[in-house]
Amino acid sequence: MSALKENYDVIIVGSGPAGAAAAKTFCHSGLDVVIIEKCPLPRDKMCSGVILPSARKFLEQHYDDLPEHIFTTPRTLKCSRYVRMNDDQSRVMSFPALDLAEDPSDEYGFNVSRSAFDLWLCEASGAALADNCFLIDYKEEPENITVQVKHNGKYMEIKAKYLIGADGTISRVRRTLAPELEQSLNWIALYEEHYECQIDLEPGWMYWILDQHSFGSILHKGKNLHITAATTWGETAKNLLKRYVNFLTAQHGLKIAKTTMTRGIIMNDQPFRGDYLLGKGNILLVGEAAGFVRALDGITSALVTGKATGESVLQSIQSGKTALDYYSQHELVVAEQEICNKSHLKMAELGFPAG
Repeated sequence: MSALKENYDVIIVGSGPAGAAAAKTFCHSGLDVVIIEKCPLPRDKMCSGVILPSARKFLEQHYDDLPEHIFTTPRTLKCSRYVRMNDDQSRVMSFPALDLAEDPSDEYGFNVSRSAFDLWLCEASGAALADNCFLIDYKEEPENITVQVKHNGKYMEIKAKYLIGADGTISRVRRTLAPELEQSLNWIALYEEHYECQIDLEPGWMYWILDQHSFGSILHKGKNLHITAATTWGETAKNLLKRYVNFLTAQHGLKIAKTTMTRGIIMNDQPFRGDYLLGKGNILLVGEAAGFVRALDGITSALVTGKATGESVLQSIQSGKTALDYYSQHELVVAEQEICNKSHLKMAELGFPAG
C-alpha cells in the first residue's frame, strides 16, 4: 500500500469495482491517481460475489484473464432458480435468466471471492492504493478539491483536481454533495449467515427465496452455504432469515452443522427510484453511490460507470470543461440508466417485492 502525498490529479474514494474501473482508465495517462479505502485491504464485502454475464463480458473486453485465486467453488453458475415461501409443494422453479440485462441463451456467471476480486481489480488499475484511509469531508476551492482524511490514525489533508465518489450505497461523498437527497432516502436492511451444512439444492445455481414483502438469496460458496434476507416490510431482516432457515429446513432438507459468519448491511432505495446523482463540476459519483444498480447486480453497473467516469475526467482535462459535462452525456451512462430502469421492472415482473 502507498503512503499518501499532499497532491494528486485524481482522488478516488472506494476500492470496489467502480473505483478500480475508474482508476484503470488513467493507467497510461501520466496522471497521479490514488484510491483511498477506509478498511484494511484485502477487505471482504457482504455481496454474493457473482460475476454475472454482463460483468463477465466487460472484464473479458477490458482486462486480462481473471486469475485463478479469485475464484471459489462452484466456479461457474448456470442460471437462477427460485422457491416461494407460500408454495406447499416445495417446488424449485427456474428463472428465465441469471442476468436480467442479458439474453438467456448466453447464460453463465462466475463465483468469486469479493476480497480477492476487488483487490485484483485495484492492482490492475496501476493507481496508488491507500487503505485504512477514512474520508472525513471535502471542500471545493477555486483550483482544487481539499479532502480531509484519517489515514492510519493520522488526520491530514490531500488535494486533487478531481474527486470520484465510488464509496457505495452509504456514500460520504454523496452525503456532502447532496444532503437533501440523503435525507430523502429510505433504508433497507439485509442480513446474512454462512453455514457448514447440507441442503437438497444443487450447487452451481443462484437461488432466490420469494415472499410477499421480502426476498432472499441462497448460494453455495466454497465449503459454506450463504443465506441472505432483505425485507421491505416491518419485519427485521434477522427475524426474516430465521423464517427462511425454518422453511428451508422443513421443505428443502437444510441441516446446519455450524454457523461460520453472521453480518448485515443497509442499502437505500435510490436505485429503485431511478434517482441518479452523477455529481457536480469535477466531483463525480459512480456505481451505487450514484444510484446505479441493475436490480440484483451492482458489479456490472460499477464497472461500466467507472469506465465512463475515468473517460469523462480525461476529456475534461483536454477541454477545460467540467468532468460532469462529459459524464452526464456519456453514452455508457445514458445506456446504463436505461438498463437499470428496465432491470427493476423485470425484477418486479418476476415477483420480487418493490424496493
